[in-house]
Amino acid sequence: SVVTYDEESRGQPQVVKPPQAALESLGEGWLPPGTRLPQLPPFRPSSWVDKTFLLAPENCTAELQAAELEARAFCNSGKNDLLIAAETTRVACLRARQSFLDAHWSLLRAHALKHYVKPREVDEVIAELSARYLTSDLDHYQKEQAKNPFVV
Repeated sequence: SVVTYDEESRGQPQVVKPPQAALESLGEGWLPPGTRLPQLPPFRPSSWVDKTFLLAPENCTAELQAAELEARAFCNSGKNDLLIAAETTRVACLRARQSFLDAHWSLLRAHALKHYVKPREVDEVIAELSARYLTSDLDHYQKEQAKNPFVV
């Protein structure tokens, strides 16, 4: 017997017995005459499997072939469709993130211009930056060269 859980009564076990003739004819045409099939395992919470046991062999074959076609279609191309959908979602997320960052930086730029930045000449800014970074880097480089015994 197969134990199944009726979906309407939620958790109330119900025993479903497949027709004995259907079970005996499962190996017909595939196995030598007189070969007995082992007892089927209990398919517990799988109502679709339980329903296929109750079908006539012809209807059961059609149902299983339809399920096989669906499974094969997913294995062959369904995975690719999911990967394409995932990539589309990723691109949409990247665009949304970039849009959010652009809007945030625009607000930040306007705030900085209003509160922190003073209008200055470009040459003056370059001279200040050069004095701050290039001179100190050059001094540091020259000191390192003087300490290095391998410099020719």
